[in-house]
Amino acid sequence: MILRFFGWLFAASFVIAIALAGAALYIIWDVSKDLPDYKQLASWEPPVMTRMHAADGSLLAEYAQERRLFVPINLIEVQGFSATAAGAAMIPSVLLLFLLSRWAGGLADRVGAKPLLLAGPAIAAAGFALFILPGENASYWTGFLPGFVVLGFGMSLTVAPLTTTVMACVGREHSGVASGINNAVSETAGLLAIAAFGIPMAHAFHDGVAVAGSFIAGYRLVMALCAGLAVLSAICAWVSLDGKARPRG
Repeated sequence: MILRFFGWLFAASFVIAIALAGAALYIIWDVSKDLPDYKQLASWEPPVMTRMHAADGSLLAEYAQERRLFVPINLIEVQGFSATAAGAAMIPSVLLLFLLSRWAGGLADRVGAKPLLLAGPAIAAAGFALFILPGENASYWTGFLPGFVVLGFGMSLTVAPLTTTVMACVGREHSGVASGINNAVSETAGLLAIAAFGIPMAHAFHDGVAVAGSFIAGYRLVMALCAGLAVLSAICAWVSLDGKARPRG
């Protein structure tokens, strides 16, 4: 009986490993298939990135092809915000994260991290979903502010409890290593997300289609994917955490 179980486990692990390897190879192929030959790079000159050059939409298309950040591009190049206004537009999320993280950490000590790691990503998913709604020439107050507020609140419920959970999984002598791994995983995940989400964004651009309209279509797809991943993270928390409150050390 035990040998049969381990045989089944080995077979399942082998199939999953093959599937993951195939998916990784496909992603690498899809990302790298349009890369130029190294000989072309010797004479390559970067495109001119100016507002005048962007009058025909070339700048926006170039940004999408380079997998740059999506919300700032939407605000600046589609909605017409200045760079300063686009940065200020994100202040509500940052402010909520700053003001509520300490409260969320204390709440996680009392009720456990699991409820917050279920509610936080679910609320963040709703924030991402709100970003799907604005089209071209959208108002900041009705088109983007609700998304920033809801996303900021969801992240406030998520970041501190997640860090507390990671740090509580190891002894005090390994807390520095756990903190470093947590930060490294967070930064790496951000880079991978930008690169991966650039694929559907780049594919949204087609000849004969307005650049701004193509960007909005790709942008909405990216926001939908972000919302789905946020819901998936809540499911992972529900499956993997025990939900017990941890006493203060």
